[in-house]
Amino acid sequence: MSQGKHASPEPELPEPARSTVGGGLASVAARGSTWGTAQATVNKAATAASMLLVACFLSPSQMGVATLAIAVSGFLVPFPPIVMGDVLVGLETTGARSRRLAARIAMRHATAMAALSLALAWPIAAAFPDAPTLLLAMLIGLLGAKPLAEALSIGSLTRLRVAFSYRAIAIADGATQLAATAATAVMAVAGAGPLAIVLPQAVGFFAKAAWYRVAAKRLPAEARDDADPKERSGDAGRLAKSFRTAATAQYIHNLVFAIAPPLLGLLSDAEATGYYAFAFMLATQATVVIGSQLVVVLQPVLSRLNGDPNRQSEAYARVITVLCAIAVPVSLLQVAFAEPLFALLFRPKWDGAFLPFLVLSVSQSFYVVVSPTIALMKARARFGTFLYWQGAHLLIAALCYSAGAYWGGALGVAIADLAVWAVSAPAAMFLSTRGTTVGAWRCFRALIAPCAASVPLAIASGAAAHQLTAVGPAGALAALLLVAPIAAVFALAATKWTQPAAWEEVKPLLARLSARFRGR
Repeated sequence: MSQGKHASPEPELPEPARSTVGGGLASVAARGSTWGTAQATVNKAATAASMLLVACFLSPSQMGVATLAIAVSGFLVPFPPIVMGDVLVGLETTGARSRRLAARIAMRHATAMAALSLALAWPIAAAFPDAPTLLLAMLIGLLGAKPLAEALSIGSLTRLRVAFSYRAIAIADGATQLAATAATAVMAVAGAGPLAIVLPQAVGFFAKAAWYRVAAKRLPAEARDDADPKERSGDAGRLAKSFRTAATAQYIHNLVFAIAPPLLGLLSDAEATGYYAFAFMLATQATVVIGSQLVVVLQPVLSRLNGDPNRQSEAYARVITVLCAIAVPVSLLQVAFAEPLFALLFRPKWDGAFLPFLVLSVSQSFYVVVSPTIALMKARARFGTFLYWQGAHLLIAALCYSAGAYWGGALGVAIADLAVWAVSAPAAMFLSTRGTTVGAWRCFRALIAPCAASVPLAIASGAAAHQLTAVGPAGALAALLLVAPIAAVFALAATKWTQPAAWEEVKPLLARLSARFRGR
């Protein structure tokens, strides 16, 4: 895709986008983020309730086995089929013919990877002496069906994305994940062990693909265009080549998150793996809500600005500013109120996850910028840059995680995770804004500035939470229900004075939320 030096006119939007307030790309992105965040908020509330049951009915070693199966299954999918949708959007060839070609390419890869998972499930499971071989092999085999479900959803999900039909995507994602979460809770109570975490997710992959297909068929005719002027006879080769590059980059990105549990399983034990997995699930709840579906929402919107890289980078910088203004205080306040949370709900069974949770919460302050950065790279079809960045990250992470797992168990890996993302996230922002009028320092400042008010507030809140927790369960409950909301309000109010530019971006979002609560 060419990137011209002069500003291009506002791109013509399909009907779903023109119907938004203002009819512009900003309102499209805002609407998409609102739907994505809404469904994620509901699901994270359900996930929190489910995690309480999982924490009660599963042991740390059982949690470790389930997490190990999920991580290993990620290693066996070197070409994630879902990336084909990003390729179609990035190359701006989303017509019917391109979608059919993409689906066929993705399905060939998916079939091979599903067969690979079945063939290697037993040998891989046998390599982990501290895990039950038969159970682990069965879980890996179940998760091996995920690529098939992703390949089935390529055409329909791409149609929904380019039509900006984020409501349909959010409902499909939310409903299937909510059902899977409920099934996990029921199976955990019933004593299903690690199967309670894996089986509902495996079934949910196919349920989501079917929902996408039904939703895509309901799109208006103009949103289901069967003609694409950018399609040409060489599309098959071009799609296959771009897919291999983009999928390899995404695979490496997936390994960044999948590598910790196997290293803990090999260099530590299943219990340490379970502690890390539990801490990671808890630490990422809030930031997942804040940054949910950013790649899905932002990539099609940013792709419309490919003719003007400066405007594109400006939009990216504004997203970074808003995300950091919210996510950095939230991540640090998680640290402040970790003690009453664990004292009230998870002690003494999950004490081994407490310190890893503290470190991983701080790590989320850096990771929050990764989703919009990936969206920008994919929108520009800079799959090679994405690949090199994540390749370097994975190499460094593997070394650091190995040392952390060997000498420090779950806490050692958590510290390594923080150290790696503290370097990698700013480096990715620099790569993304290089060559545009939006300097990297503007993005770095958006990441650093929230700490000015958040760190003192987190220290004061943590001290108050510690004193209340020492009183007993009633004090811990008061810390979570009274002090934590007050601290959150102060953190938001501090943004107005310490980050005026960020406040101007956040204020319209707060106004929109306020209007929704008032029923407008």
